[in-house]
Amino acid sequence: MLKAIRNKCLDNNRIQGLVREASRSRIIPKCVYTRLPPLGCHPVNSPAGNRFSYFADIHDMLARHVVWENLRKWEVTSLRVLSELARTAELFLDVGAYSGVYSLVACADGPSEVIAFEPNPNILPILLENIQVNGWQNRITVIPKGASVSAGIAHLTVPFDTTATRIDEEGTGPLIELTSIDEILIGRKVDIIKIDVEGHESEVCKGARQSLEKYHPALIIESLAKQSFVELVAILEPLGYVHCQHLGQAGPQLTKDFIDAPTYANFLWTAPRNS
Repeated sequence: MLKAIRNKCLDNNRIQGLVREASRSRIIPKCVYTRLPPLGCHPVNSPAGNRFSYFADIHDMLARHVVWENLRKWEVTSLRVLSELARTAELFLDVGAYSGVYSLVACADGPSEVIAFEPNPNILPILLENIQVNGWQNRITVIPKGASVSAGIAHLTVPFDTTATRIDEEGTGPLIELTSIDEILIGRKVDIIKIDVEGHESEVCKGARQSLEKYHPALIIESLAKQSFVELVAILEPLGYVHCQHLGQAGPQLTKDFIDAPTYANFLWTAPRNS
């Protein structure tokens, strides 16, 4: 009841703007603004300082970081790396796009065309709205399927924190279609792939083997467990991905081993590019 009253009070453009500016100016402490849901459309600055719009929905678990913090704290190293790569990229794949933060940054900071994979039917409308409010319907193509090793069907497991939604054989969430990156690209050149799929990353890479071997795109991959990292090494090294950097708080750092840092769980894999 109290949350409903709070949300009703916040559902006002003027109040939303006041909270946004106060949180970004650090007038409102984090312990307060993290309890206040952003609603509606808000201006956000990319890592390169370019402005784009972000549509915040009550169910969007990332919105507080994106809107109130203006992307100053959430995955800052990974977003900065993506921003730098996107400035010269022609095609970026956002696998596990959620509300589209990485897709929006790629379009704001570079000429990139984006293919965004998001299978969760409850999050898909937020992604589509973010594309529309920026007028990037011709730049971002949405694939409403899960990326995996091949085509098929699977269940999702959808926890309270919807950013941790995952493909799960024993899942009780929505039934979704699966596809593979190679199937979607059909031999088309790709420059960057970001993969955030909560433990399914090895299967995604297996389904992109032809593209990885031929074009050696830069890979930004979330790896939450040592076993996942070991599996990625076994798949990627034979394809030429001999350089791995942990995208941690201090910036990218070369590593050959898994680094357990839950709030900085992304790794950048690169290989010599084919001409």
